[in-house]
Amino acid sequence: MGLYSATKFAVEGFSEALQAEVQDFGIHVTLVESNSFRTDFLGVSATHSQPMGVYQKVNDDFKNDDGLKPENIGDLRATIEAIQMLMDTKEPSLRLFFGKLAYP
Repeated sequence: MGLYSATKFAVEGFSEALQAEVQDFGIHVTLVESNSFRTDFLGVSATHSQPMGVYQKVNDDFKNDDGLKPENIGDLRATIEAIQMLMDTKEPSLRLFFGKLAYP
């Protein structure tokens, strides 16, 4: 999960820098930050490796993450209207949070 988290953090930093660079041109940047959605993220499209015992706690923690519980997994279609509203906003925020766990 370290590599996954590092790439997410890189997108955050890139987006913040991009916003600062293009704001004088009237261009806005928004990070759409969501909880889990129903996708094939861990399904057949994922590459799976052989489990290693030393990582068992990490694997267990990931499987027990609140964001992956069925009752917290969102539907991508529910974000369509919010994204469209964001595109029509004159001064959109840098971050837009989605999901049942974003603001409990």
